[in-house]
Amino acid sequence: MGTKHISHSQLSMYEKCPRQWAFRYVEGIIRPPGIAAHSGRGVHRAREINLRSKVQNDGEMLSEEETAQVAADEVRAAVDEIGLMLESEEDREKGPKKVIGEGIDKAVRLSTFDLAECLPAIEPLVIDGTPRIEYKFELEAPDLGVDIVGFIDLQRVEDGRVIVTDTKTKAKSPSAGEADESQQLTLYAMAVEVIDGAMPDAVELDFLVDTKTPKNVTQTSTRDDTDAEILWARMVATLNAMKAGHDGPAPTGSWWCSEKWCGYHDLCPFVRSGKR
Repeated sequence: MGTKHISHSQLSMYEKCPRQWAFRYVEGIIRPPGIAAHSGRGVHRAREINLRSKVQNDGEMLSEEETAQVAADEVRAAVDEIGLMLESEEDREKGPKKVIGEGIDKAVRLSTFDLAECLPAIEPLVIDGTPRIEYKFELEAPDLGVDIVGFIDLQRVEDGRVIVTDTKTKAKSPSAGEADESQQLTLYAMAVEVIDGAMPDAVELDFLVDTKTPKNVTQTSTRDDTDAEILWARMVATLNAMKAGHDGPAPTGSWWCSEKWCGYHDLCPFVRSGKR
């Protein structure tokens, strides 16, 4: 099958395009992401460090300048570590230096907004002295034949309720109902139930939106055992298809099946490259 563990990113990639998954996880061909992913990584890193500081230093977080520096440094480190794909003709015309600069500016803008407007109200969950911030889980799943792994961005407490939070960065406001439909949140809720003995009281997607004036949009939902059973069934079916070597194309007309959004587009036998 090409993998000894399964994660949300693998499941999502396979459901979108089995051939892309095979390029990455069977053939081991790694293509770098675009600047948006690197900007998001910068925002996540700044939020993580600020929340850890808040727990460890009686509520004190980094200054605005320090937060900006963390976000910028993380974007640069990500580009150095895994490279950068110039996703569009516009990006290629700008060139990597300008694209990276814009990505850094975006990460700084959203991180400093987050520091001022969002983080002061967040109370991370702490269990046995360990804050549940960027919390890695690895669950044995003998029935699947692979382990289930992932990172939970945050478990927080509000009015005595435990909430699993996944942070997202977006260029525009999210569609309604994304949290209700998120398999990622279901997987995280399942992991929390195994680790802590109970489902979280709620799950949420916490969007930092890079509009002209940055804004925060939070979508809250819940999960129960029925959601977990459905996701488990999907995981079993997906893993069976992976093991059988099914690596067909994305559905015809999928927006992500394009040179802009897929780093494997030039390798794919199921698409035509270049203009007709």
